[in-house]
Amino acid sequence: MESACSFELCMIKWQAIYSGDSFPPRTQERILQAGVNRTPLQQEDFTMKEKKQFWEDKEFSFFCHKKCEYFPCHETKDPENFNCLFCYCPLYALGDRCGGNFRILENGVKDCSRCLLPHKRENFGYVTGKYQEIMELVKKNIEGKK
Repeated sequence: MESACSFELCMIKWQAIYSGDSFPPRTQERILQAGVNRTPLQQEDFTMKEKKQFWEDKEFSFFCHKKCEYFPCHETKDPENFNCLFCYCPLYALGDRCGGNFRILENGVKDCSRCLLPHKRENFGYVTGKYQEIMELVKKNIEGKK
């Protein structure tokens, strides 16, 4: 049997919803086996509340790696709820549209050392809600290289 982690299945589902495509072969079956048993909705049907209901209290939306030699990688007062799932923040590429607490250093580098946005348990929906913007950015970069 084909196997995949719940996070991978979630991302496949979100990508299919955002792009308007159908699921790849056997994906719907894998999603159902993982306990994600919702009928795919159209992009306009999703609000932050809807996404939250979908992922809230699901194992795939939170991972705390306390044995990591860098844990916690950002100063926090709540290490029990420190989400390591987005260890390398997927929002970094969005620059000033990421929504996090960042600053630009004198050398032009984006410094996110004070940002906890992707590391808070309750922000899974916010981060995955930005994937459409990330996909559009990637598409623009690819088209710009042609």
